[in-house]
Amino acid sequence: MTVQAVAREPMNSHELVLALREYYDQSVFVRVTGEMPRMKDVVTSNFAELSAVSDGRTVAVVCVIDNLTKGAAGGAVQWMNRMFGHEETAGLMAPAPGWT
Repeated sequence: MTVQAVAREPMNSHELVLALREYYDQSVFVRVTGEMPRMKDVVTSNFAELSAVSDGRTVAVVCVIDNLTKGAAGGAVQWMNRMFGHEETAGLMAPAPGWT
C-alpha cells in the first residue's frame, strides 16, 4: 500500500526514512529500508516493510505485508501471546522464504 501526504516542513527522502526508522525503532515486526520494499521479503511472515520518498514537499510511504499472516493470523497469534504473558514474538519470527 502507498500513502501520500504533504510535509509540514520540507524534507528529503533520506530524512524521511530516518524519521521512519526512529519512529519504528522499537517495533519488532516493522522494518524500514532505504529501498522500495519487496513482497518476497515478507510473504508468509508477520513482518511489515516500509520505505519512503520525498520531492521536498510531497512524501510517499510504501508498505508491504502478507495480509494473511500479518493482517489476520499473525496478528491473532501476536495478541494471544500478549494476553497469555508469552514473548510477543513467539512463533512469529520465521523469515520469509522469498523466491528466486
